Amino acid sequence: MNQVRFVSIWQRLTVVMGGGVFSLVGLVDLSSGSWAARAFYAFIFVFGAAIAVLGARAGVFADDKGVLQRAVGLSKYIFWCDVSKVSVGPGDGMAPATIAPVLEKVDGSSVVLLSAASYGASTEARMRMQSQRDQLEVLRLRHLKNCNQCRLDRAEKA
Repeated sequence: MNQVRFVSIWQRLTVVMGGGVFSLVGLVDLSSGSWAARAFYAFIFVFGAAIAVLGARAGVFADDKGVLQRAVGLSKYIFWCDVSKVSVGPGDGMAPATIAPVLEKVDGSSVVLLSAASYGASTEARMRMQSQRDQLEVLRLRHLKNCNQCRLDRAEKA
């Protein structure tokens, strides 16, 4: 089984550091104050730790069956049978000049793979996004070639 993985080190680092700061604030202040304050700081500690752990797992993971996008508040699996095209496009305005791989689905909707986004418009960033698109497209085409359900769907539409 072929697999590819795309992660944004800076995204991961930013989220893990932010979660770590929350966790540290909660841990330091956990030992002082009333029971209500301690409960609040315990919540802050757990919330920060959860963000740090989930942030460390963020990324895009693809194999012969589909694509898994993991982010702090989202884990979404998209099967190749549901994808009509892989392209590179704007990252939904999350930051200026954000570009990311985009899965265009058979139903007309699209999924922007923000967990693999590049936050810059440099030539290197565009080449990296194009390379990621190419790797995803190879997996999608390999799936289409080997999947009986996809062949049946295409035959019905023809």
